[in-house]
Amino acid sequence: MLGQLHLSAALTSTVSGRFGVARDHLVEAAPEAATLGDPAAGAGFNGSGFGPTNVGLWEMSIAAEQGESGRVIELSRTVRPQVLAVRREAWRRLPVEYRGGTGACGRGQRRAG
Repeated sequence: MLGQLHLSAALTSTVSGRFGVARDHLVEAAPEAATLGDPAAGAGFNGSGFGPTNVGLWEMSIAAEQGESGRVIELSRTVRPQVLAVRREAWRRLPVEYRGGTGACGRGQRRAG
């Protein structure tokens, strides 16, 4: 739980423009994740999927939010999201456009905007 709270605080700090504080929170989350490892079936505590892979994905999101595209690319080479299995019932609760290939955007159509 503590690690996930650090990830949330890192994102909140980023959108508030406090990048140094965000980095501190990411640093604090990493050992918590390493201790737990990646959860079986993508579940983990409270269904958050918290573990090293989850921290890597959040770190990529935060780097993107901070405009660090080079860092996002660098991180993408090490993060393996496929280790987080998605439970079928969780997948079905996602909006269609986020299911990858099953919504209008997944059929080659582009969103307006």
